[in-house]
Amino acid sequence: MSFPALDLIAEKLGEALKSQNFSKAKEYADEKGPCVIFTGDEFAYSVLYDEKKKLFQLRSAEMDENSPGEWKVAATWLFDPETDTNSDAENIAEDFCDTVRGPRHMAVLNQKKKRNKNEDGTQNADPVFLFNRFVNIFPDLRDDMTKERIRYGKVRAFTFGRDQVAPRCEALALKYAGTDAFDRMCTVLNDMYANGDMDARSCITMAILNNVSDEAFNAMKDKLSEDLMKNYKFGRRYIGKQVKPEKKKKKSRVVARALDDSKH
Repeated sequence: MSFPALDLIAEKLGEALKSQNFSKAKEYADEKGPCVIFTGDEFAYSVLYDEKKKLFQLRSAEMDENSPGEWKVAATWLFDPETDTNSDAENIAEDFCDTVRGPRHMAVLNQKKKRNKNEDGTQNADPVFLFNRFVNIFPDLRDDMTKERIRYGKVRAFTFGRDQVAPRCEALALKYAGTDAFDRMCTVLNDMYANGDMDARSCITMAILNNVSDEAFNAMKDKLSEDLMKNYKFGRRYIGKQVKPEKKKKKSRVVARALDDSKH
């Protein structure tokens, strides 16, 4: 690297990311300008200097098969090498370090570590794994998952399934029933209902299927597995209804009297 300001920022940021088990800074090819990258098991950060716009960007991305996916801008600072100084670069470095140490970014990393693997090293078939299966059918779902993690520190399974996945399943069932994409969607629902954990199964029935219209569900049901349909047989009866909690039973007065009599 021959850009002093980038060298300085990369060094400071590298120290901040060291405790999070990220790699040392490496040069990264980007057509916009000089760039360095820090990689971890699940996430990557990069610092890019956009030569045309004269600004630094801190970007983050999920790792996909040992390479970063789509970059998301986490912070931006204007910087002109001809007029700005090392002191300005240090201020940028400090802000970038605060960003990667911030609670939201730390929560994202911790959530990824928790959900990604079972104790035996296999992938945990939880709701997030279900949503990742849907990304192959609805590619734009990945952006919504990233926004969800950044905003809330995790993917809220029921809310995300209801608000993001169900409408996409609805549209596909109504407009493109019988297509390859439609068949793959139903296959994901069947596979994950058979192999997912309890949260994933509940997400399929209560968050997704209970939030598609009758017309969309009727288009889907012939493609859904016997196991899923058997267990979901009465699920649609609860759409729009609140299940009342069981009333507490009153204590028996007979027992109370018996205790009183035993004292005499």
